[in-house]
Amino acid sequence: MATAKLIFNHKKRVTRRSLITSSENFSAVLLLVLLLLAGSWFLRQGNLYDPWERDISQEQLLQSQPKAALYSPPLKLWRDPTSPSPDSQLDIEPFPLHILDSNWQPRGRISLFEPANLYEKINGEAEKFIRQGFRQLHYLVLRSASEGLEIAIELFDHGDIAGSSGIFADHQSDSSRILRSGPVHYFETGVGMIGRKGRYFFRVAADREGEDVKEKVQQLLEAFADLKEDTQDLPLEYRILSDSLNLPAEAISFQAQNVFQLDSVEDFWFAALDPEDKARAFLHRGSSADASKDLYQAILAEQLYDYEIMQELEDLVILRHGFLNTFFIMQRTGAFILGMENLTEEEGGEDVMAMLLEGIDESSG
Repeated sequence: MATAKLIFNHKKRVTRRSLITSSENFSAVLLLVLLLLAGSWFLRQGNLYDPWERDISQEQLLQSQPKAALYSPPLKLWRDPTSPSPDSQLDIEPFPLHILDSNWQPRGRISLFEPANLYEKINGEAEKFIRQGFRQLHYLVLRSASEGLEIAIELFDHGDIAGSSGIFADHQSDSSRILRSGPVHYFETGVGMIGRKGRYFFRVAADREGEDVKEKVQQLLEAFADLKEDTQDLPLEYRILSDSLNLPAEAISFQAQNVFQLDSVEDFWFAALDPEDKARAFLHRGSSADASKDLYQAILAEQLYDYEIMQELEDLVILRHGFLNTFFIMQRTGAFILGMENLTEEEGGEDVMAMLLEGIDESSG
């Protein structure tokens, strides 16, 4: 069997240049000689160092004027450059300045977050706050010099009472005991508190328990009452619920989205009539009577999946839940939608509905 022979090129190799000039040979030899001489010179310099050729002579030093002695600052303890100077007064707006004292000082400067970067601080919760009209978060950490305790303060500015009360309601549970200190409404946690004042919502949390922490949390509570706010009228829906039903501020909350667990229903105010009862009054003001009528029909259509109609009149309906046997009352008047939810008795909301209607009439007049 013949062996295959691999041929890369059928053509023979041809020398293109047959003559190298004497000038080229001379230049190559000259470059080689120069490189050898330079290398020899560099090697010889290592043993030929003369300090008098490069250093300043003693005579020249004596002739020159002596230099003035330089100031040598005393040694200081190192500190974090991001922390405030103890000699300077730190700007902690919008926090009241009197939250600082000889024991409690800021660990660093205030951090400011806005809707675009809120996720950097509370990733996972950012959307919940933004839905409630969030504008700014002021974050400050206080450190105790005596025991090394730290308290983190999150102060959220929601622009109006609707947003702050809505996010405050989201943080409450059935076991939350709402307390009041002046204009501040709050409930206590294991190592701090959560509350609101006007357009502000706040969360305070220490890294561990202690008497110093309890005292400082109480001082912060008093300081939050001094938070500066722009003068503004309370929303009409809030005033109707508060005045008509004679309810304190902690009983009223706002829900911006997913009202009645319906994605399309937004901007409802709620009032808890009794802390021990789940029954709540609700109130909504639409942009027009036609808009409220459309929303009324949409809510009714969705609620019929879980409720059955007990009584229906024009712009008024009473429903009963098919499983829980609780009652849902809804009524429309002009641009307002009002009602009651989680009622245990069908006639239980008549007086409340009458008071709300009276309050709406007075506000319209």
